[in-house]
Amino acid sequence: MFNKNELEVIKLLSLNDWVSGEKIAEELNISRTAVWKCIKKLSNFGYEIISVRKKGYQLLTQSKLHPVVCMLENISTCFGKIQYFKEIDSTQKETLRKIYESKHNILILTDKQTEGRGKENSKWPSPEGGLYFSIGLLPQYMKQKDLNTIIDIAKQGIKSSLAKYGIETEILDNSFLVNGKKIGGLLEEHFCEGEKLIFIVIGIGLYISAEAGNVTTISEVTGKTIDRWELLANFLELFCKKVKHSKGLL
Repeated sequence: MFNKNELEVIKLLSLNDWVSGEKIAEELNISRTAVWKCIKKLSNFGYEIISVRKKGYQLLTQSKLHPVVCMLENISTCFGKIQYFKEIDSTQKETLRKIYESKHNILILTDKQTEGRGKENSKWPSPEGGLYFSIGLLPQYMKQKDLNTIIDIAKQGIKSSLAKYGIETEILDNSFLVNGKKIGGLLEEHFCEGEKLIFIVIGIGLYISAEAGNVTTISEVTGKTIDRWELLANFLELFCKKVKHSKGLL
């Protein structure tokens, strides 16, 4: 999603009122052109940054993705590649496309899916306002019998993350229910060679807010407002802590 220099630019802008391009270049030991490219990328991700001659750059508004961005350094040991899309056919498809050639675990997230998939290739409506992401894992030495352990880590991560908002979640098979209403689900796909687990892809979709369209949402069922990216950040923190203690996964 962001490299080290881009994360440092966010920090510099967050800590200072105005920061000149020259100062950023000196601090990071990069060219002024590289600074401009960092600023442009951050702007594309929703960071509202203004530029004034002889004053430099000023950060006016953080991106909605900022809660996840703040987690990037902490979860870098879990995911070697993190990609965000405003819109994509399917995070699950994209992760499967990349995992075959990847040497690292992958996280793909999006605002909207045009071809979201559910169980047995059923359609999974994925309008804006929801949280849709897929995790691709490359276990170092795990067997097929260990698969449920990994899936349970993901399920409990969602349950614990929602609990931080005072929301009790019931897990029924691969569905997430709140007050008896289905508000999300999990899709798992994997590949084995014999008993050896080669990769696992876990896709999760949660309907968060009323803007999610003709679906039952968490805000509708509970009356609570939830920041979806903050929810994802909470989940990733919990998930990565558990994964690090799972023998053979990292």
